[in-house]
Amino acid sequence: MAKRKLIHTFFLLALPIIVAWYGMSVTGAILLVASALAWRWTITLSMFFAPPKVPNLELETITVSHFAEKVRWCMDRLGLEYVEKPMSGILGVLFTGRTVPLMRMRTGIVRSEIGNSAEILRYLWGRYGHEVGESAGVCYGRFAR
Repeated sequence: MAKRKLIHTFFLLALPIIVAWYGMSVTGAILLVASALAWRWTITLSMFFAPPKVPNLELETITVSHFAEKVRWCMDRLGLEYVEKPMSGILGVLFTGRTVPLMRMRTGIVRSEIGNSAEILRYLWGRYGHEVGESAGVCYGRFAR
């Protein structure tokens, strides 16, 4: 998907050069722009029919954050499959300003994200609490305060 967007972006940047190089008329330039818009439309529609393959749960963590550790512990205790993406270390906090984990989840073609450990634990309890039973209550009751 990203490759198609990149090629399309280069094509858009080259449009004025193509028009000037070939000495196209206004009608030709309009048709060229219309074809570029149709191309972009097909790229957008392809997202609905073949969404990119991403994990259902993705946890962005900061190396030395106890907030990330409690979310990781709870997800492990619930037995959830997730992908952990370690972000920058302690110096990254200075650049990003983020000290809490970020969880991205996918439901169908919709991608959502939650960026606070207490809210992530509430989501996990609400989403998986009825499936795993008491393990979810232990996670939520112990950490989400």
